[in-house]
Amino acid sequence: MEITTKEAYIVFRTDEKSKFKEILKRFEELKATYKESNIIINLSDTIVNEIELELFKEISIEKANNGTSFVIVKKGMDMDKLSDNLVVVPTLQEAIDIIEFDEMTRSLDF
Repeated sequence: MEITTKEAYIVFRTDEKSKFKEILKRFEELKATYKESNIIINLSDTIVNEIELELFKEISIEKANNGTSFVIVKKGMDMDKLSDNLVVVPTLQEAIDIIEFDEMTRSLDF
């Protein structure tokens, strides 16, 4: 897993050889370290389905309750099969845009 730190967010990027359960386990190990950061998990190159993505639901809720954002990048997901608590977008740029919007919203106290 490649971790890239930016000023407003952290990107966790996986490769096509990564197995989803390994990714989830590794992220669980690291999540306390990045508790105060906005997180993007880029699963573009990973084979994953909607049921597996739902395993991130609790993390997404924790991040929202903590006043930070959690966005998953994965193209081709059926949004009707995903929880409203998950933010899944098809591109990294869209994930960045969502985090920027969330940050602006939080700064305005909405």
